[in-house]
Amino acid sequence: MRIVLIQFKVANFLSYNEEVTFSMVASDDTKYNDHKSEVDGLSVLRCAALYGANASGKSNLIKSIDFARSLVVQEHSKRLFYKPFKLNGAQKDEPSKFQFLFIKNNTTYDYGFSMNWDRIIDEWLYRIDGSDEEILFTRSTDKDGLTTAIISDSVGNNDIKDRKKAELVSETIGVKQKKQLLLPKLAESNIKLFETVYDWFQEIVIIYPDTKFDIHEIRSLRDKQFLQFLSNAMHQLGTGINKIVYVEQDFDTNTTFADLPNELKDKIYDVISDIEEDTIAVFEISNKKHLLKREGSDIKVIKLMTKHQMDNGKFKNFEMSEESDGTQRLFDILPMIFDLYSNNRVYLIDEMDRSLHTMLSINILKQFLNDFPSDNKSQLIFTSHDTNLMDLLRDDEIWLVQKNSKHSSEIISLYDFETDDRLSLIKGYLNGRFGGVPNIKNGIFNDKKSRRV
Repeated sequence: MRIVLIQFKVANFLSYNEEVTFSMVASDDTKYNDHKSEVDGLSVLRCAALYGANASGKSNLIKSIDFARSLVVQEHSKRLFYKPFKLNGAQKDEPSKFQFLFIKNNTTYDYGFSMNWDRIIDEWLYRIDGSDEEILFTRSTDKDGLTTAIISDSVGNNDIKDRKKAELVSETIGVKQKKQLLLPKLAESNIKLFETVYDWFQEIVIIYPDTKFDIHEIRSLRDKQFLQFLSNAMHQLGTGINKIVYVEQDFDTNTTFADLPNELKDKIYDVISDIEEDTIAVFEISNKKHLLKREGSDIKVIKLMTKHQMDNGKFKNFEMSEESDGTQRLFDILPMIFDLYSNNRVYLIDEMDRSLHTMLSINILKQFLNDFPSDNKSQLIFTSHDTNLMDLLRDDEIWLVQKNSKHSSEIISLYDFETDDRLSLIKGYLNGRFGGVPNIKNGIFNDKKSRRV
């Protein structure tokens, strides 16, 4: 199963005013040819890195992809979170636009939509075969809120039931559903064509600096290979962890929920006591998940813990919260490497190098670029300030993000510049030759007004 991002466009969203295009299509550069995948006759990059100053818009590009994805998979409520570019007074109430060109199961699709604060204005889905484009559906909403959807004749031409379901959805989208996208509605109707496109968005994974995966315990219990991978990787990366294990402890509300009122503790215990025997239940309170299992009359807490060697040769278990920020960051990133290796996925990481030593970041990127099977089509897109990673990448894998004179974010591929070698490239970037670095006007204490008297 192939899941590939070819291109993404965004306009009038967060710090992006004019439309920008982010592309994963490879250039004719012959360096690091193994960084490319041939997919349906198209040469697509497996990796891309976004560099730029703080507040340049790197994270906002990730957020724009995430926003559109979450709207498709209906993670938002019925309210539209319209977040247009705010520094252009002439564009007040202009729509935000999002467009994806991607491959799913050997078929190329063009999907996008535009929206403002109270409606989806336009939405479309095309199927692309070479130079031919086939409309699958279009949808538009007028100024009075009336939505019109047109389903292509090719939809359901082999299944009359699919055709009727698609027509019914298009007829009922109407005024009351002007804030909802048509694609997820068609997918909900179990029309295979639209389910395929919908699934592509569900399979995009995005990791932010504050992303915390609370499912390691569940996954480690179900997948011993995953647990072994985490143990080996943590040990090999020099974290001081010898092994990762899961342990069972007796459940005690006074320990697990020590900060809660006694009345609430009693209610929690009553609920947990109803767990079926030998069933693992996930219980969440105070934004923290707890894995619980009942064995007869006993309730057990299941924890994933790290094992360190003491000076006497024995081992001691540590809570995850006792590990360093860098080690905890690895726990967020290593499952990504496992997934990318095992499945064809698209991962986006904001600040991949956060809390990590540069050698760890280099090692992780090398693992992805050099140690994956040749038929693996996974893609990794990340933001970073670590220029040492540039040496591992092709010019067309490096994107520079900066603000223009109107304070709008722009992106440009390093491939568009002439570079002689890696050393001059990194020096040139840090010296501002290509843009994407902070424009520091004065030292923060050079202004007399900012000095203390």
